[in-house]
Amino acid sequence: MQQNPNLKKIDLLGSLGAGVLGAGVALYFAQWLQPFALPALLIGALVH
Repeated sequence: MQQNPNLKKIDLLGSLGAGVLGAGVALYFAQWLQPFALPALLIGALVH
């Protein structure tokens, strides 16, 4: 079964948008989120 190349582009763009949104939220709330930085990195590394 072949996947439409446009769907791959849309999926990539959605992932990129989610990453940029997450980075923006992290920068906006940087001081409040600082205590959670290391646990978030560790959980992200384990899940990935």
